[in-house]
Amino acid sequence: MNHARKLLNNIPDLSFVENSKLTAAENLVLMSMATAIICANSTFSYWAGLISSKSCHKVIPSKWFKNQDLAIDFFPSGWQILEI
Repeated sequence: MNHARKLLNNIPDLSFVENSKLTAAENLVLMSMATAIICANSTFSYWAGLISSKSCHKVIPSKWFKNQDLAIDFFPSGWQILEI
């Protein structure tokens, strides 16, 4: 978390939420309530994006799997693909 704070500290209106007492389900719901989600290549952040509101901006990396591009039907329409 500290590394992320250092990297992203110049972004206006960015909030870091950290509470080690939250369950995985509570963390998932909390993530889904964000106004924007930049998904890691993990099913946890992917599901947070899937259950979030339609107005939430979602970004997903183009390289989800190590040696394979994303299938076009892997992500819902409207999600932005980040070319990496």
